[in-house]
Amino acid sequence: MSVFIEFALVGLGTGGLYALLGQGIVLIYRASGVINFAQGAVAAVGGYLFYELTQNHGWAPVPALVAAAIVGALLGAAIQLAVMRPLRGSSALTRVIATTGIFTILVEIGFLRYGSDTVFVPPFLPDGSVSVGGGATVGVDRFILLAIGVALTVVLWAVYRFTRFGLATSAVAENELTAGALGVSPDRVALINWTVGSALAGVTGALISSIVALSPQTSALLVVPALAAAMIGGFRSFPLTLLGGLVIGVIESELTNYVSAPGWAASTGFLVIAVWIVVRGQALPLRGHLLERLPRVGMPRLGVPALAAGLIAGFLIIALGAQTTQDSMSLSAAYGLICLSLVVLTGYAGQISLAQFALAGVGALVAGRLSEAQHFSMVAAAACGVLAAMGAGVVFGLPALRTRGISLAVVTLGLGLAFQNIVLGNDNYLGGIDGTTIGSESIFGLNVNPIHHPARFAVMAVIVLAVALVVVANLRRGSFGRRMLAVRGNERAAAALGIDIRSIKLAAFVISSGLAALGGVLLAYQNPVVQFSQFNVVASIGALVQTVLIGIGFLQSAVVGGLGNPQGFLPQFLNGLGNASDYVLLASGVLLLVTLVFAADGIAAKGNPLTPVIRLIDRRRSAPALAEPVAPEPVRVPPAELTVEGVSVTFGGVTALRDVSLSVRTGEIVGLIGPNGAGKTTLIDVVSGITRARTGTIRFGSETIERWRAHRRARAGLGRSFQSLELFDDLTVRENLLVASERGTLAEYLRSLVRPGRRALGPTALAAVHDLGLQPLLDQRPTTLSAGQRRLVGIARAVAAAPSILLLDEPAAGLDENETRELGGVVVHLARRWGMGIALVEHDFSLVQAICDRLVVLEHGAILAEGSTAEVTRREDVVAAFIGAARTPSSADPEAEAPPAPSRSAS
Repeated sequence: MSVFIEFALVGLGTGGLYALLGQGIVLIYRASGVINFAQGAVAAVGGYLFYELTQNHGWAPVPALVAAAIVGALLGAAIQLAVMRPLRGSSALTRVIATTGIFTILVEIGFLRYGSDTVFVPPFLPDGSVSVGGGATVGVDRFILLAIGVALTVVLWAVYRFTRFGLATSAVAENELTAGALGVSPDRVALINWTVGSALAGVTGALISSIVALSPQTSALLVVPALAAAMIGGFRSFPLTLLGGLVIGVIESELTNYVSAPGWAASTGFLVIAVWIVVRGQALPLRGHLLERLPRVGMPRLGVPALAAGLIAGFLIIALGAQTTQDSMSLSAAYGLICLSLVVLTGYAGQISLAQFALAGVGALVAGRLSEAQHFSMVAAAACGVLAAMGAGVVFGLPALRTRGISLAVVTLGLGLAFQNIVLGNDNYLGGIDGTTIGSESIFGLNVNPIHHPARFAVMAVIVLAVALVVVANLRRGSFGRRMLAVRGNERAAAALGIDIRSIKLAAFVISSGLAALGGVLLAYQNPVVQFSQFNVVASIGALVQTVLIGIGFLQSAVVGGLGNPQGFLPQFLNGLGNASDYVLLASGVLLLVTLVFAADGIAAKGNPLTPVIRLIDRRRSAPALAEPVAPEPVRVPPAELTVEGVSVTFGGVTALRDVSLSVRTGEIVGLIGPNGAGKTTLIDVVSGITRARTGTIRFGSETIERWRAHRRARAGLGRSFQSLELFDDLTVRENLLVASERGTLAEYLRSLVRPGRRALGPTALAAVHDLGLQPLLDQRPTTLSAGQRRLVGIARAVAAAPSILLLDEPAAGLDENETRELGGVVVHLARRWGMGIALVEHDFSLVQAICDRLVVLEHGAILAEGSTAEVTRREDVVAAFIGAARTPSSADPEAEAPPAPSRSAS
């Protein structure tokens, strides 16, 4: 027992430093909404500075600690002013990628200055020991480190709880726009917190330098336990972040004593916490930012002539180049496949992963071991490696079902590091001390050994990359690609159209993992003995940086990222001018930051200089557009009835709906009216499956559906529109309608991988286009349309799925009088001609009176009145309640609807 206590107390000292580093992450997040993945790299700067000052310049430890804090603070201020402030309006994805760029820059500077060797800093704290009973002794330095961590936590808690600046930071964290309106400068708050948070990182790096040997990569990855500690604190609580850091430190220390297998001590603490976070389904409370948008996605068209020209160019380079050039082309193709996996996962599906090289390592490990131990052929080993990685992709993708956004990035970073430490750091899994030796290197009898036949191997690798590019291009243009972009753009709207969000996310991880594994297999076969050390987290971050630099949503990023990787063709070609390969990632990090500030979508989004040539040689580009019928056949949807009985909803201690019941039958229009805050939108959210009811029953036809998820309700025939429209801005109007009307079967997905073509709209979508007059807008993106046009597209998308019951949430908001009248005619047409049952939430009282058969009036979450339109509109209490829409919204509904927007023409 004394040994257990001794190791626990030792772990508390290290855990206090993890917590201190995590407190800096919390500070930065609270003020700016940014998860700083470069926090460990800033700590590494502090550690190396402390080493230089104390060992090479004779400074005393205390002044060196102060210097580390000052340099960390200056670095944090520079990051905020030069990078994060210009990116305030960017998406959370863009801002976190910017911090990975900073991570890459600082790590590469460390490599250039110190190499990959570790640096040991002599202990500088008191070296005595303290007896803790039972024969156990613990160094005094550990108690000092613990005391520093606790003391600074108490100071931070007090400052941010009781001072004006702390209150201002909390106000910015809650609502940046409101805080700004009250005179609080979000920029100033962010600058101060970035400065203080980075100063803490500098101090932590200096303090931990005598415990953990300094190396650019290892020191920068201290961000992982710090992130785990901050996650326990919810990226807000200083005491809980301290607790998280201490728990991680203790777990690591105990496992060092009890587990002999490498990697577990450094990984288990984070893995346990990651599992806990995933089980809880905890997503970061990311604040919305004005004008926040995701990076743009391209529409790839790989014509046969253009593809052939690219292949011929690659083959000529291989044929005319020396062996080093041929090897660099092989490495470029392998790296390009890993970059391509990021295009699919992050660019198309919006799921950020920092573990792609770990998944590539799975493919390399399985293929290599089967080649050596089981004498599998290259094709068979590669196939097994890809399948194994796709299975691992399911494991890495499971957190995406419970978390999203930056939470997912943190978890995948930890999982990737755990795989690197536990599997790739254990010789028992890698073939012993001698490693894994590749066996057969032939394809269908043709020897492609990269040592004896480097040109053949390079040609094979380039062909594999070309085929993968064609498949991914077809994927983007097909049904599955549209659904991935829908999930990326708006999960709620995608689910309301019948898309199974979980399946799409997992499938994206599986496809991405297969592509990464292909790259990993090529890297494995590149050398006689597999170099597993290359499959590390830093390489994953580097691949993300290079892919985003070119354009995470564009296929060009895979090609250019592959050619530009440190061992790729371009650096090797430029090595004649100097050691260009040593500076590739550093240059990539710098260029990434510049690109994110001035061209957030990547270089490729600015246009391809070869586009005019490609258009001349690619005849398919000039193919005529599909002709849509002018007068489609009449549509009649299947009859159904929606019944809601006794539904109640609470948010915390606030009751939003109280015992609400209503019914909607085929062919009738039921108006759902009431003042702002009455609970109308909440009711629609409950019926459509977006919000879960506390009590009550919902029936659709003969089925009880309150336990069904949103996509299942939509597939059954329950459709809805959104008050805020929530269109998929990365898709054209035609693609928005296709997403709604396609069923998304496996056979359809597989067919589109080979020949996506250009899908024609189905009869229901065509009828919606005809009835709403959208023919001229089909090939435009929603962002180019007027407010009125966007609202019509939103209705058309909801109708395109041919729902039996349609829930319309304020469809006339933003329309002028004529447009509102025309919209009323469309709604009546849908009910009378199409046979839809329609529940209409609307503030336009004249529209409600003109088209509704029955009315249900809500006030304060309860039904005030219901009955025929004529009967209900004569009641004085109803008129008073409806006029009350102009009053301040009630706190009874956290999702209170906004008053109608000013009228704007849709033309």
